[in-house]
Amino acid sequence: MAFSIERIKTYRRWFGWGFVGSFLVFAIILAFALMPDAPTGYRLRDDNRRSPPLDAEKVLALGFLVISFTTLIGFVVTTVITWWKERREIYHTSIEIENNKPELEKLRREISDRNSAAQEKRKKTTKRKRVV
Repeated sequence: MAFSIERIKTYRRWFGWGFVGSFLVFAIILAFALMPDAPTGYRLRDDNRRSPPLDAEKVLALGFLVISFTTLIGFVVTTVITWWKERREIYHTSIEIENNKPELEKLRREISDRNSAAQEKRKKTTKRKRVV
């Protein structure tokens, strides 16, 4: 499915803002996850468990890290696709211009011939009017 450059640029913009937003949320959650634990009176988890507790902040930070890298990859891929597509369109446009030059020259010659014929006709009609 072929996308226009404008549509790809829209996707690129969304990936860029998605990366910025998810990376900021990741940084904030990671800062909370790495903060030292509160005093024992404020802790809500049960310390009598045999397995280490699963910190929700660390899980959220990991999730947002994955989202950040995914959106960064999407941003880079859409940027590269846009560059390739713009370069290809510029190349095809220059080839098309080169191919159209002979046709344009032919049309210019036809127009100049018609103009000169019309001027000759005017000269003849003005001479006839003066003679009368």
